[in-house]
Amino acid sequence: MKMACGRVPDHGCEGSPEKGNTSMDELGLNKVFAAFLVAALLLMAGIKLADVLVPHSELQQNAYIIEVPEGGSDAAAAPADKGPEPVLALLASADAAAGEKLAKKCTACHVFEPGGANKVGPALWNIVNADKGAVDGFSYSNALLEHGGAWDYVALNLFLAKPKAYISGTKMNFAGLKKPQDRANMIAYLRQQADALAALPTDAEIAAVEPSEPRSRFPPIPTDENVAQRIDFVSNFLIDHTIVNAPGGEKSKAPGHRIPDWYSITPNVIGKPDLFIQTASGIGAPDVHNAAGPWKLAPHEALVIEGVMPSTDDCVFANVLLINKFLQSLDYQHGRSQHFNRRQIKGMGADGSYKLVLAHDDPGPAYNWLDTEGRETGIVFYRYFLATVDLAQAVTRVVNFAEL
Repeated sequence: MKMACGRVPDHGCEGSPEKGNTSMDELGLNKVFAAFLVAALLLMAGIKLADVLVPHSELQQNAYIIEVPEGGSDAAAAPADKGPEPVLALLASADAAAGEKLAKKCTACHVFEPGGANKVGPALWNIVNADKGAVDGFSYSNALLEHGGAWDYVALNLFLAKPKAYISGTKMNFAGLKKPQDRANMIAYLRQQADALAALPTDAEIAAVEPSEPRSRFPPIPTDENVAQRIDFVSNFLIDHTIVNAPGGEKSKAPGHRIPDWYSITPNVIGKPDLFIQTASGIGAPDVHNAAGPWKLAPHEALVIEGVMPSTDDCVFANVLLINKFLQSLDYQHGRSQHFNRRQIKGMGADGSYKLVLAHDDPGPAYNWLDTEGRETGIVFYRYFLATVDLAQAVTRVVNFAEL
């Protein structure tokens, strides 16, 4: 049955929602308002109680004291780097013998005796007070030549402290001597390596010495030319170290690239050992002789390598290893035979003579096998540390593997 309901809403009737629910809504709102009121009263009472239990008082001083120099934040800034400490006052009492010991680490690149030949670096006899870049026959960096001036005591101190900070772009690959006394001792030794001793600085000269030009704590913002030089360095490095991408000399055709004599660009030929030279692509350890060359072998071919290893009296350490065209070591971790030093070579003669076989497959236990991992190309690389004799060039020949 359908229930009728009047049209006047305030009468209401069973089944009409308006009147009954309105009373319930009003009651609910009253309860919510009362709850907020009680909560506010309790909060105020709590704050007042806290003030009573823990009285508030102003801090007499900060809990953590931060010391700031007078003058504000500008005064607190770190001082600019004023360069290495002067050593003129130390030279009169400096220990030349101690300087000579320090100089031993320099003998891989320099000679200190009269008439000595240039090495990786120039000969240093008569260096004190000599003009910069004046040693005959040595190819100096443009940066040093453009710097100009003489190697007086002040210049030597700055250069020995940090060569690349004193002359940006120098070829000198040396971190420097941090201790002022070490620099003074080294300069005292250099002073003795001369036809005549240079005069020591006078009291007036010592008093007049100022620190080197202040330098910012931060490196200078590179110029466009600096950025271009660094990009050129990276590109040259990539070109110079991926020679075996095209065995036969793609790199030799690139203008401005100098291939070290110790690196053969002819496949299956190893260059004559020599010291690393500085090139557009970088520098290497100055006391290590290197010899290298790319191999290129068909699946049925092997490369026989014969040579003479120097004795331990003539060379502290020597070895041969295989690397890929990106200068990465091959898989030596899983028992593959991819490197030999003097102790590991089997059948070495009394004179140091040896024979190695570079091949894709194992020729047998009687051979010193260099495992190519089946790679058609790669690099054979020799290293000789602190050698004091002329090192022999390895002789190679390609043979049929089945005829070994």
